[in-house]
Parts: sequence; C-alpha cells; structure tokens
Amino acid sequence: MNTLLVAATSAFLFVAPFAGSAGLRATLLFIIAGALALQARSLRAAWDAAPRPVVFAFAAWVVLALTSLAWSVDRGYTLGELRAEVFYATLALAGYFLAAFQDGSRWRPWSRALVAGAATVACWFLLQEVLPFTLPKQTLLEQRGPWSTHLVMVAPVLLVLCGPAPWGEGRRATVQAIALAALLAAAWATGNRVIWLALAVQLVVVMALARNVRRLALAATLAVTLAFAASLHEHNERFFGGEAPLATSFERDLRPKIWSAAMDRIHEAPWLGHGYGREIVAGSFAPLTPPKYPELRHAHNVFLDVTIELGVVGLAVFVALLVALAREYRACLARPGLVPLGVMGLALLAGFVVKSLTDDFFYRHNALVFWALNGILLGLARTPRPPPHEATEPP
Repeated sequence: MNTLLVAATSAFLFVAPFAGSAGLRATLLFIIAGALALQARSLRAAWDAAPRPVVFAFAAWVVLALTSLAWSVDRGYTLGELRAEVFYATLALAGYFLAAFQDGSRWRPWSRALVAGAATVACWFLLQEVLPFTLPKQTLLEQRGPWSTHLVMVAPVLLVLCGPAPWGEGRRATVQAIALAALLAAAWATGNRVIWLALAVQLVVVMALARNVRRLALAATLAVTLAFAASLHEHNERFFGGEAPLATSFERDLRPKIWSAAMDRIHEAPWLGHGYGREIVAGSFAPLTPPKYPELRHAHNVFLDVTIELGVVGLAVFVALLVALAREYRACLARPGLVPLGVMGLALLAGFVVKSLTDDFFYRHNALVFWALNGILLGLARTPRPPPHEATEPP
C-alpha cells in the first residue's frame, strides 16, 4: 500500500503540467484517497495535528462555495466547477497532507517527480519549436499562462536544491546554478511577462530568509530583471512594431477594461457574488475580446474573480486562507530543522499570488498543484516521522 501511495502521489506531480492529463489527474487523486482511507489509524492522528486556522479557513471556503448553489446565476456551471475545483482541491490538500504526515521521507520522490515533470514538459515544448511537425496537443504559446505558473510553483523547490538533507539534495552550487538557468530558459520560452515579477518576488523571499543561497539568488534576481525588461521590449516589438514607446503597450493593455467590467459585476452582487466558478459571468467579458484573440471569460485577477463569484464575504475567506497558510510557514522559520519548509511555503504563496494578479491561475491543474504542495509542506512540518538526517541548522 505504501508503494501504491508513493507511486500515485509522485505520478500526479509528474503529469500535472501535461496538457490533456485532467482525467489521469482525477484518477490518481481517487487512488490516493482510497489508499489513505485504508490506513484509518493514521487519520485520527493527522486530524489532531492539522493546523486549525488553515482547516477552518479552507472549510469556510468550501462551505461558501457549496452554498453559492442557492444563488448562482448558472447552477449547472457552478455544480460542475464545484466538482472540478472544490472537490478535487479538497482531495489534493487533504490527501497530500495525510501522506506527508504519515512519512516525511516521501518528500524526496515528490520533489524529484515535480522537477522531472516540469523538465519533461520544457523539453517537449522545445522539441515542438525545432521539429518540422507539431506535437500534440497544444503549442507553448497557447499554454504560456498555466505553464509559466507551474514553473513559478516549481521554483521554490529548485531554490533549496543545494540545502542539507532531508529537504535539499545537498548538491553543489554549480548544480543549482544550472537548474536555475534551465528554469529561466523555460520561463523565457513561455513568452509570459508576469512570470519575471513572480520569480523576482520569490527570489527576494529566499534572499531574506535563506543565507546559503543569497549570492546565487542575487545573481538570479539580476537575470530575472534583465529578462523582464527584454520581455517588455519583445512584446512591444511583436504587437506594436517597436515604433511606440513601452508606455504605449501598457496603455493599450486590455486588463484595465477587463477590471472595469469586473467591478461592474461586483457592484451587482457585492456581498455573496454571482455563484462559484471562475467564468460564472463569462458573457460580460466576451464582448471585450479583440479580433483573433482567445475569448475573454473572466476578470484576469484572482481577487476580482473571487469577489465576482462569492462577493466580499468570499474574498475575506480567501484572504484569511492565504494568511493562515503564511502564518504556518512563518512559524516554521522559528524551528531550525523546518526553515527550508517555511522558505518554500512563503515563496510558493508569494509567487502564486503575484502571478495571479494579471490573470487567474487558481484554476484546474495550477490550483491542484498549489493545494498539493501546500498539503505536502504542512504535513511535513507536523509529521511525527521526519526524514532521516533532519537539518539542525537553518540554511
């Protein structure tokens, strides 16, 4: 049973970023839940150890989303999103927390599966760019938003790669430099601009909290800054022929119009929203879609989307959930052996939130990986069976 659990949880982290893997992801989550249900003895201990602020905030989020069926403007859509988002998110968070709580030594295969999956997808897209034919299923350009967000979630694991066991691999700084260079190359290939801001924020978090990687993180921050400037120039060249100043590309950005439309929808149902589901009022955004552009269907900001769905009450619950997670990771910083977990957790939250300010990636595979990683970090922080060779000094 342990072999099945490790295999299923590792496989989920590996296949998550692959386009078209939704059915496999759901199957693996059910396998994980079934394997854990057969180990009832550890369930009570895990429940007793679970961080109550996170549990209560997440439960409030789930209850509010379920209750929104009563006032949803599209109950069929809300019902489908409750299954795809809330139900699977609960399985991911609870399943990985329980699995990590049971045995902290599972961290190594999980971290390796996460990095290996991202590396495989990066190579897949690279091949797609150089081969004379198109590989299935979608191009890198079509996936640049979700894929670049996945890279942001993988980044904290790479940033502790050279740390001491059990959370790091104990590799030389050269190995970590190569890994970060590969991450930056994959980020550049996405063509996404906001990924550089998200990575920069993560690097600032790591530099502030982890002493052993400050020089490398500083060098990476400089590279990220240059890459961000270059991405702005490339975007201006592509869409405006390089003739207009960079400020013009910001002025012509669609997001202010989208956010204005979002505020109008929020004013229509300020307290409890229109019903759960990121695209619950998609019809309000579709008319803003420019020619030859993917249809706009949501507010392109996670906080605006949450408020449209569940109102100010939902926004308060969502922010409370993020704050509860941040407080748990901050508490890890006070325990030397858990400092890397705190660093990874805070970097994960910071990067994910920044990445979702100009779009909303609290959705589908990105959301599931986000919850799975939080479940892992929370479980590892409270496991009675930590991995061997636990670090006694902060990084």
